[in-house]
Amino acid sequence: MTQESTTLKSILGKILGWIVAPILKFPVFTIFFMIVLWAPTIIYKSDSYFSLTGLPQFIGDIFDWKYAFETFIVIACGIGLIIANKINRILFTIVAALEHIFIYSISLVDTGLTTTFGCHLSPFMLQLLNQTNNDEASDFISTYMLTVKFISCVLLFVLLGVLEYLAYKNRERIRAFLLRFFNTQTKKWIAKGVIALYILFSIIAFVFIIDGYKVHKLTEIVKVDSSKLDADDNFVFNSLRSFLQFSSEKKLFEKCAQAQEIIEIDSCSFRSENIVLIIGESYDRHHSSLYGYRLKTNPLLEQEKNLHVFSNVISSVNVTTLSFRNFLSFASVEEEVDWYDTPLFPCMLKKAGYNMIFWSNQFIKDPSMDSFDAACGFFYHPSIEPNFFTHKNIERFEYDEQLIDNYKESRNSVEKEKNNFIIFHLNGQHVDPATKFPATRAKFTTQDYAQRNELSEAEKQEVANYDNATLYNDSIVNEIINMYREKDAIVIYFADHGDEANDYRSHVGRCPKLDALGAPSMHCQLDIPFLIYMSDTYQEKHPDVAEQVKKATQRPFMTDDLPHLLIDLAGVQNKWYNPKRNIINDSFDIDRVRLIRDWGMSSPIDYDSVCASYGNWEIGWTNTRK
Repeated sequence: MTQESTTLKSILGKILGWIVAPILKFPVFTIFFMIVLWAPTIIYKSDSYFSLTGLPQFIGDIFDWKYAFETFIVIACGIGLIIANKINRILFTIVAALEHIFIYSISLVDTGLTTTFGCHLSPFMLQLLNQTNNDEASDFISTYMLTVKFISCVLLFVLLGVLEYLAYKNRERIRAFLLRFFNTQTKKWIAKGVIALYILFSIIAFVFIIDGYKVHKLTEIVKVDSSKLDADDNFVFNSLRSFLQFSSEKKLFEKCAQAQEIIEIDSCSFRSENIVLIIGESYDRHHSSLYGYRLKTNPLLEQEKNLHVFSNVISSVNVTTLSFRNFLSFASVEEEVDWYDTPLFPCMLKKAGYNMIFWSNQFIKDPSMDSFDAACGFFYHPSIEPNFFTHKNIERFEYDEQLIDNYKESRNSVEKEKNNFIIFHLNGQHVDPATKFPATRAKFTTQDYAQRNELSEAEKQEVANYDNATLYNDSIVNEIINMYREKDAIVIYFADHGDEANDYRSHVGRCPKLDALGAPSMHCQLDIPFLIYMSDTYQEKHPDVAEQVKKATQRPFMTDDLPHLLIDLAGVQNKWYNPKRNIINDSFDIDRVRLIRDWGMSSPIDYDSVCASYGNWEIGWTNTRK
């Protein structure tokens, strides 16, 4: 061998050594970092991986460009360890500890999301986390984190941590064992070459992703080109995308605030002296006796002679924050208009001259949180809050009846003689419905579901909790109606979205990707009650409205068009009003396609088409237990 070839080989060897050093310098950390980072994807795709054809698909995914993030993170961690180790041992220990905390934490969080909700980390998840108050966090932990699934995930990662510790303690033995298989220079060169190629592939793929994501445009609202970056099942990609998109979410509030400043009102007749809007929470109408449920969950409202029950109303989405954005704004789901570019109907009505009152048992400005990220995000943005409210409550309560009692105490000071628009936002049947009603008000027990043999006793109790919360909600709505029974008032009740209570499978709450779950889950999580009550005085003064309401109860409606009904009742005229979207108007478009752009969906789906193709649905499991 010539001196030149020896020198070239030496140079190539050094270059190769530098390339593979982040992987091979600390092989135990490398192997376990890769296992931990792959855990969410493996669990998420376990049905396909753990099958006869699973191994080829797994190998194919490893060399799929969209999974390069895992390797890139391991490379970055390896470089950090090498640099820290060259400085001193203390810094190496600190960097190693921080890297382990970071990798194990994000992977555990995402594994918990995939096993509990069937989705990876998303911008919405981060926004939801940022907006969660202490009570909601407690409900979330008790409902989802103290479950067998999540605890199993924690135990899995604890086991991985223990195995990594044992491997690190015995790293010299493992090294000696591996050297038996790579006992020649040729084998070592081949192994290092394969690793180097994979590292280079990962770096190139990472650069491609960042370029496609246009990460340099963070000053703008970030939108992902999903056709180029189809990596929805890769949690590392989604984590990065989520943090970047979340940072741009705040800009939406600023744009929304600007839209409220330029609202124009052509005229306002103050058609209705008192409009009361009650926003329920997590209410599946299939658990309402007003809609034929076999248990009497609405005994009080069933007796209301002036109550009109709308039979075919759905929420636009199964998440509170997103639902509020849709029904507060004039942006309909199927239109190419974003919610933050339109007026919010409370801001419009306040500008028109209505006394806007907002009494919520969920959305309270928390002094410990950023002013415009508190509660529902945009409610307390400093430029929106003055345009949104005239009066609001400052306290949250354990039960909804306490909220109503608090309003009664303040009523004389916040309500005017007329031209009031009052919004009550209830806790309803929100996460962990067992905590949403006093124990003394419980009526339904597991015995009431004896005919549902597919349910365990624990599952029957979960259904009983939901139905008891629904029964309690009936009394709250009835009490609000009583407050305005002698007034010239119209009262509207609807829920932000539905919920599941072991209705067709063993599941409580909501989840993403309704397009994959199909009609039964859509019925549970989107089908909501929609009720309109008119006092005797109101019907006498507004016989036209009374007649319009009676004629409209069978029309299909989605709550993203709610503002058109409300400003019509208020008598507001401006360019945003569209009679075709007002459910009580004779021009209402009954053929509107009700598109659902749901949490976790890759594309919108037609609610009516999906449900029509499925056929009739009712509570109960028709398939074998899942």
